[in-house]
Amino acid sequence: MSVGSASNVWGVGANDEVYRWDGSALNQIAGGLKQISVGSDGEVWGVNGSEQVYSWNGNNWDLIEGWFEDVSLLLLQVLSGLLKAMD
Repeated sequence: MSVGSASNVWGVGANDEVYRWDGSALNQIAGGLKQISVGSDGEVWGVNGSEQVYSWNGNNWDLIEGWFEDVSLLLLQVLSGLLKAMD
C-alpha cells in the first residue's frame, strides 16, 4: 500500500494486480505492477515485473523511459529510484 492522502490510496496484490481505494472499497485498476508509490500531490508511479516504470495519467498508465527496481514519490514531485545494477 501507498498513501498520498486519505482519498489517494493505492496498492498492489501478490500477483501484481493494482488496486485503488475509492473511499469504501478497493477497486482493481488495469495494469500489473510489483511496486507502487503515491505522492501527496496525487502523482502515482509504479514498477512492473520487468522493472519498467509507469505513471498514472488519470485513465491509463504511461510508460516512462528507464528501468528501476523501486520508485518513491516525495513532496515537490521528486522521483527517486534505485537503478538496477548492470551485470
